[in-house]
Amino acid sequence: MPRIAVTSLRAFFRVLQSKREVLMSPSGKQTSAAVREVVLAELNDKTYDFRTIGGIAGAAGLTPESVAAALKDLSDVVRESPVPDAHGNALYTLRSRPRSAREIISETRAFLAGSTR
Repeated sequence: MPRIAVTSLRAFFRVLQSKREVLMSPSGKQTSAAVREVVLAELNDKTYDFRTIGGIAGAAGLTPESVAAALKDLSDVVRESPVPDAHGNALYTLRSRPRSAREIISETRAFLAGSTR
C-alpha cells in the first residue's frame, strides 16, 4: 500500500513540476492556456468575492499583463464589477457567482453618485 502512495505522490510532483515549467518557461513567456487556468483557480477562491489584477498576479506569481490578457480571454466566464475598489482598481469575479445584496447596493450608490465607469 505505501508503494502506491509514493508512486502517486511522485506522479503528482511530476505534474506540478511540468505546470511550473509551463508557467515560467526559460524564455520568460507564459503559456496562455496555463495562465487562464491559474487565473480561473484564483477567481474561484471562496476567500474573496472580487479580485484585482494585482491581487491575482501576486497570489499566482504571474505578471499583471498576463493576468489582464487572461481576463480578457475569459470574458465569457468572468465579469468586471462596475464599481472599482477604494484605490480605483478594477475588480473581477466569476459570472457564476450571484450578485450579493451588498454588491447591488454598492452599484446603486455608485450610480447615484455618478462614479461608475
